[in-house]
Amino acid sequence: MAKTKVQICNLALSRVADEGAQITSLDGSSREVRLCNLYYEPALNETIRRHPWNCAIKRVQLSQLTEEPVFGYKYKYQLPVDFVRTLEVTSTESTQYEDRYRQFDWRVEGLTILTNEEKLFLKYVKYIEDPNEMDALFMRCFYTALAEKLAIPLTEDEALKNSITGEIESVILPEARSVNAQEGYEHPVVESDLLDSRYSYGAHYAPFAQSDYGTIG
Repeated sequence: MAKTKVQICNLALSRVADEGAQITSLDGSSREVRLCNLYYEPALNETIRRHPWNCAIKRVQLSQLTEEPVFGYKYKYQLPVDFVRTLEVTSTESTQYEDRYRQFDWRVEGLTILTNEEKLFLKYVKYIEDPNEMDALFMRCFYTALAEKLAIPLTEDEALKNSITGEIESVILPEARSVNAQEGYEHPVVESDLLDSRYSYGAHYAPFAQSDYGTIG
């Protein structure tokens, strides 16, 4: 069965309203339609950034731009149009751990990556526009996050909103992360303050373990 934005909105509405609040399209002027249109994208973006979801991971070889950086680096590479967050930057196609995690300087500036490497490969979290690309647990987290945003505007019930927030943090996200982590294995990246500071200046991997990425409040 094909997944749709309307289906996602109705799943969210079912958490905070009665059956009469269900919608048939996102065109219209009803309160439910207006609120779903208002909060759909923010809830989606926050859900994508909460975890490196397997359904949102993509690998590409980046295109080198003809325009060179003014100073500091030799090359400039274009980031993909669906780019959300960097997971890994490497200068080789090799699957060997020693090759993939060879240290070199790079940094994201605007919609580009600057580096001195003649080739650049990127593993990243992409934006998911098509609901059919969302796996079941990602979608559950997404529509619950949308329900969290709809709770106060539709019901003015702070307790309901807090209950949904607690369910996301203590039940839905931990379960989704656990299942997500079981669908493959890569050499773990150790989390530390040192790596975090290095990442800010273009370290070669992100400062978080891929199975335990923090949430956004």
